[in-house]
Amino acid sequence: MRGFKKLLVLSVILALSIVVFSGCAGEVPDPQDTIPDEPIVTSYDVKKYYVNNEYVETGDESLERLLVYETTIDVEEGENKYIVLLESLAEVPNDEMGTVVTDDIVFTDVYLSNDGETIVVDLASEGIYGH
Repeated sequence: MRGFKKLLVLSVILALSIVVFSGCAGEVPDPQDTIPDEPIVTSYDVKKYYVNNEYVETGDESLERLLVYETTIDVEEGENKYIVLLESLAEVPNDEMGTVVTDDIVFTDVYLSNDGETIVVDLASEGIYGH
């Protein structure tokens, strides 16, 4: 009889343990809940100005010095739209156009000055060369 009581008590403890531990597992997450939210993206229509390569090569004053390229840039929430625009100038749309903006140039910040009339472009010192 004594062995039966021990077996009964162990069975009850085991049953309670299973109930308690299965309750700790919680709900199974819905796979839809684990997918990160899509970032909010804003599109801007912009005009980008590139150097006219033919003008640079020939020096012909009758040619336009700058060529205009109209496009759209996409900016994710939290990004500085001006930095995204400046970085996009490194992507030259065709062979007629040139740029001095390269991937080596790092734009650290773009902001309006205290007087409210001047846009300041802050560049990292790495990647800038000149005399």
